[in-house]
Amino acid sequence: MKYIILFSLLSSLTFGQIYDGELAEIEYNISVKKLDQLYRIIETKAKFLDFIGIKNGDVVVEIGAEDGVFIATIATFYDSVLFYAQDINPKVLSHKKFNKTIKSYSKYRKTPETNIYKIIIGTENESKLPDYSFDKIFIMAALHDFDKKNEMLLDINKKLKTNGQLIIEDGYSYTNDTLICREFGCHQFMIMDSLVKMCERNNLYLTRIRNPNFHASHYANILVFGKNKIKSERFLKNKSAIDSLVIESFLLNKIEVASDSSKVQEIVKNILPEISKITAVYEEYDVWIKELGLKYLKKNMYKPAINIFKANINFYPKLYQTYYWLGVAYQEDKQYDLALKNLKISLSINPNNNIAQSRINSIKSLNAH
Repeated sequence: MKYIILFSLLSSLTFGQIYDGELAEIEYNISVKKLDQLYRIIETKAKFLDFIGIKNGDVVVEIGAEDGVFIATIATFYDSVLFYAQDINPKVLSHKKFNKTIKSYSKYRKTPETNIYKIIIGTENESKLPDYSFDKIFIMAALHDFDKKNEMLLDINKKLKTNGQLIIEDGYSYTNDTLICREFGCHQFMIMDSLVKMCERNNLYLTRIRNPNFHASHYANILVFGKNKIKSERFLKNKSAIDSLVIESFLLNKIEVASDSSKVQEIVKNILPEISKITAVYEEYDVWIKELGLKYLKKNMYKPAINIFKANINFYPKLYQTYYWLGVAYQEDKQYDLALKNLKISLSINPNNNIAQSRINSIKSLNAH
């Protein structure tokens, strides 16, 4: 329920859900409805698996798991992992509900079930999880509801192994742009810099991040923390080195910039030489750029959408997604020849992109009449 409420809120702020999850089933082989919010945060399965970095034999927990839908989803990709689901509400996280959730996702597995599952009921102050036991601790769309954030982060540090990681996915507020969730009372989403500092006070240091700290078509981001301060310092040094260029791409959020192809090309010219360094820091930068384009596409503003999707092809010419979204924008703008060209390129890169094929067939049908 938390995912539905959170991302319904985000979607109501960002022009509805059209196009969301359009390629998700191709990537994950799980229905969009079953994927819940996962398709919005990391679009490509290979990137997602690399980002969370779970290995066979790992011990993994989600804190604030409710009925375990996130654990059930990611468990379909793994074997021989010990998964814990933790929550403070035994009515929401019961054995009956959790087992039902796991069973409903088991049909998506490609191998026999070898994972082990446990549930733990904690308190607002303590997770009640075993100390120094976890390779990965997830907090998915739940941190904003924690009334005792600092106490829980202190507790989480004790639960992680030396090389363990805390992975937080949530929405974030910005200066003069405050996001509120009213699911369990009235909770304000944190400003990202404040969260990073709070984690540092509890000896948890930022080492990976999904996308820049600037919202595109939604407010969600994923941050990864670990205990290794030196590793974090290296990461932050690399981040600092490219952030001035990344900030330049924020200009694409301005209609007067995004609508001007020459201005967009100038931004591309400045960013392109450092795109590999940017991607090394912001691992979903291509998806974030796409989200900026989708913001315009959802408002039927085709010219800025097309300019941004063209920029993304310049940055990532080997991704089938970049050509697909440019093809979609051209199709919506009734520039069918250009739509066909880009959709066909997308299909050539990924022959399994049956949604591109469907759009191609639709355009050909129009031309036939």
